[in-house]
Amino acid sequence: MTATKIEQVPVEPAYTKILKSYTLINGEYQRVPTHWYKVEELQALKPEERLLDKIFGDEDFVIPPQYSGRTLVKAKVGKLFVEFQPGGKGSFRLTAYYINQHTKQMSTFLNLNMERYPEILFENILPLSLMAYYPATMVGNRNPNLPKFHCAYELKQLFTKLILGSDLTHDELRKFRENYYTLFLDTAMSIQSLENGKNAPASTPPLPQADSSENQSKRDVASFMANLELKPQSLFEVSTKIAAIFLTSLYISKEEINSVLREYAVAKGQDFATLAQKKDSLSNTILDTQIDKGRYPLKSLFDEDNLSMLQEAFDLPSKAAEVKPAASNNNNLSENANKAAEVKLSANNNPIGNLSKAAELDQMICAKVKERGFKDLKQQKMAYLDLLEQEFATTKVDRNEFASYLLDHPKHLLKEERSFFKFSDKFSNETASMRAALDILEQKPTNKWSISPSS
Repeated sequence: MTATKIEQVPVEPAYTKILKSYTLINGEYQRVPTHWYKVEELQALKPEERLLDKIFGDEDFVIPPQYSGRTLVKAKVGKLFVEFQPGGKGSFRLTAYYINQHTKQMSTFLNLNMERYPEILFENILPLSLMAYYPATMVGNRNPNLPKFHCAYELKQLFTKLILGSDLTHDELRKFRENYYTLFLDTAMSIQSLENGKNAPASTPPLPQADSSENQSKRDVASFMANLELKPQSLFEVSTKIAAIFLTSLYISKEEINSVLREYAVAKGQDFATLAQKKDSLSNTILDTQIDKGRYPLKSLFDEDNLSMLQEAFDLPSKAAEVKPAASNNNNLSENANKAAEVKLSANNNPIGNLSKAAELDQMICAKVKERGFKDLKQQKMAYLDLLEQEFATTKVDRNEFASYLLDHPKHLLKEERSFFKFSDKFSNETASMRAALDILEQKPTNKWSISPSS
């Protein structure tokens, strides 16, 4: 009987001199079996079949290559749709998409292009085998870096959970990011170090030819991940900062790209409108730039349908132009509060007249957020925090009262878990955006850009 779920196919546990895996057990690195599911025993579909309906269905499948060799393999396994292609001497290309069955969307969250004799093999990070349709690609691990192998093993456990159809917890998503950074961003610094703003080593990949006239700055992805407040000084750094924002949140919006482009224009002393006139050539240069020590181009982080997002970002107005002036008196409060009723942040059944001063201010901020027209949750949260900071520069509302209001609100926008994987609809006081709001109210320094995928 043909297998329709990955858990129905045999698991190959390899405990050989060729494929090695290590993990940390009781404080010591120990060998463990390198296992993978025999994806070639899943039901096989033809490339011309209608795949979208099947991708968002319950059954798993593989689209095998037409012939054995260094050809592309595609498979839907649990929560993932993966595409991989073996090369020579253990080299490979891998793209993994997360499948959201509720929204019927796929999101790219992993792109790897590994060279010959890679330190970490395909089977070390994914419970599938590069040898499924090309057995000649076998190559062994040489002098394994045990800490990196442990990171790869941890990453593989999370991939296995997704492949078996389970969601990751927020703690597991944090571990995924941490291990990914350690393995593929050329830095041994932990995610905690990055979040604390410590300097990460900059790498120097090939620079785009179109940028050759500039006095080029060479800060790569890790540098911007350590400090997203850094401003890009070259087109290369525009590419690496865009990548850093994406890898930090596993998401990026046109507004965020627009902000990076405007930072670059300011750094070069150019008028942004003049810069935008060259958006076609600049977009191609930025997308084709090889980042992360030349391992992959920026465009590999985007779905094909979203490659136009960079050009569209040139056409957006500045953030300052989008901000509408705050109401100068309370006459506009009722109107704004009524508009805010449509924003889930301010869902409240009490009449406006019975609201506390804190609730009134909250609903006014919500109305302004809605007026800005942001569709994604992160942008709504960022707008709310910006407006909160502006309002408390002049308002007479008590800061402690407003903080208590936020903490007591059961389903405030700032509390909504904003996960890249959309694991749940839970609300929590522990999101980064809630912490940022409390820092603003307590007049502490805050970095609103630190909002992560689960914030």
